[in-house]
Amino acid sequence: MATSDVPQHPSIFSHHEWESISRSLSLSNRQTQIVGLLLEGHKVFSVASELDISPDTVRAHIRRLYPKLGVSDRLELMACCVRELRRLYPPDADSPGA
Repeated sequence: MATSDVPQHPSIFSHHEWESISRSLSLSNRQTQIVGLLLEGHKVFSVASELDISPDTVRAHIRRLYPKLGVSDRLELMACCVRELRRLYPPDADSPGA
């Protein structure tokens, strides 16, 4: 799969939400692609294959990304993105379930 064919956002977020999250977290285009694929459940070798880069390059991005975002694993990465989404789009306090 060519880089241009890589999904632009993980399916758990809308395209608009994902653009807002990645911009707010100051992610580069490549970091946005890698985080999106990690959130979709891809492993390092799968991310590397999807983006046509080496697994070592993916690992290097992850080593820089996790401290930048203050996370240490994929679960915390997901939580970080969800927190950022809630910060950007706070739930309506008057709506049920808020």
